[in-house]
Amino acid sequence: MKFGVTVNRMMIDRRSSDPYGRLFSYLNEMEDLGNDLGWCEHHRFSSTTAFVRDHATEPSAPLSMMAAMMARTRTMKFCTNIFLLPSRHPPEINTINGMSNNRFILAAGIGYKPDEFENCGCNFRSRAGRFEECLEILPLAMRSEAFSYSG
Repeated sequence: MKFGVTVNRMMIDRRSSDPYGRLFSYLNEMEDLGNDLGWCEHHRFSSTTAFVRDHATEPSAPLSMMAAMMARTRTMKFCTNIFLLPSRHPPEINTINGMSNNRFILAAGIGYKPDEFENCGCNFRSRAGRFEECLEILPLAMRSEAFSYSG
């Protein structure tokens, strides 16, 4: 059995001289208590989520946030929940996985909110095709060998 915690941006105090200090301390405590995983959701610039919470708790850039969290923990793995894969470049995933010594778990989806793609210059309607291309690219990138892809 594995145990984990959800990581959210509500733990960030932007008025503090150390805005992420509380979050990093929390993760260290959770790791010391034996938690195996940290989940970090992905909704870009959203005020609410699919679960219609009062406030969204997801960071707009979960890979950057998870890179910092993995640098401050020793054994916890971090999982996206659910990463909007067609809105990003697949080699980013390979990089974060390598930097973390394989402590990154990708849970990805195509997304359902047009503004999350349009705000980043991506076409919402082409997300399914981009998702399929990402699934073709990821195994190539994970080999750590030079490769090319035309899509």
